[in-house]
Amino acid sequence: VAGAMREARESRARPESVLTVANDFYPVKRAQVYGAYQQSRKADTAVDFDDRQMLALRLLRDQSDVRQFYQDLFAYILIDEFQDTSPIQYDVLKLLAGDRQQLTVVGSPSQAIYGWRGAHAERILTQFELDCPTQQGTVLDQT
Repeated sequence: VAGAMREARESRARPESVLTVANDFYPVKRAQVYGAYQQSRKADTAVDFDDRQMLALRLLRDQSDVRQFYQDLFAYILIDEFQDTSPIQYDVLKLLAGDRQQLTVVGSPSQAIYGWRGAHAERILTQFELDCPTQQGTVLDQT
């Protein structure tokens, strides 16, 4: 259930939208648990790891002054263990890099360990090469 919730949140799906497409017992139950979990955290004014990532993404995406502050603060960005970057973390990285895209990333698909958290090594490394063709990316394959 936790994995299904993480997957839904990584794809930015809200509980109500997950419930509308659920048509079997277990998907419906997972969607209901997801909704109850979201409501519980909201009632407790609590956030979890996934929330913190999403809140950072929304802040940088929606608040141009905050985004500009951090873009100016970090002229160069180096990411090690890039193969374990989740889609939300990747979106945060792109917002921080801005138009300058002074990025260097290092990653090895054979060392990916966070697939359970939404990181997909091959996809994220390929996406980086597409989004930032002139930047430095080192893909190490130590198999």
